Amino acid sequence: MPTALLLVFEVIGTVAFAISGAIIAMQHKLDYFGIFLLSVTTSIGGGVLRDIILGVSPPVGLVNPIYLIVASITTFLLLALGRFRRFVSGGSPIYTWSYYISDALGLAVFTVIGVDAAISAGYEKEAFLCIFVAMLTGVGGGMIRDILVQRIPVILRREIYALASVAGGLLYYLARTQVPQSVAVLLSVLLTVSIRMLSLYFNIHIPSIASQEDQEKPNTSE
Repeated sequence: MPTALLLVFEVIGTVAFAISGAIIAMQHKLDYFGIFLLSVTTSIGGGVLRDIILGVSPPVGLVNPIYLIVASITTFLLLALGRFRRFVSGGSPIYTWSYYISDALGLAVFTVIGVDAAISAGYEKEAFLCIFVAMLTGVGGGMIRDILVQRIPVILRREIYALASVAGGLLYYLARTQVPQSVAVLLSVLLTVSIRMLSLYFNIHIPSIASQEDQEKPNTSE
């Protein structure tokens, strides 16, 4: 992916994940430093994990200040919007879907970036590694965010989250040699976001052991 286009997508993903991190921080009533910390960590966490796996040292997210600057500006603007803070504290649907949409967009964008990073590191023929790195880049920031606020990470719950990233990463990996790269990126992002948002809208979950046990439990109320 061209350097300029890559930077644009990384900025988009950074903004999206900064929003999701700031919203979760506000929901948990963290102080201003905590909000900035969670926002920045969510933004660069996946990229840091990606670079560790690929042997990039130090990770780009800790060297290039653009990610910190973008995440900080995004968080400052959200904090300046008093009405938005009231939506968050009041549990408004606007808050809920703002979080879901920004998180899904960040997941999709960083999934594509993860595939491209693995290919650029010389692992183009290693399909499994490329998809794994893509998923880790997409879910890593959110996973660290959830751990910091003592939530079970989304990827360990029943939600279709990591699978959306895997689907988008696989599509980009296969399509990038068949269609123009910009088209492959767009298709991958649309697929990842669509899977994630449709699963939320229609309340589609991955079956869990607990849910299966509940279904098999005999009805003793009669």
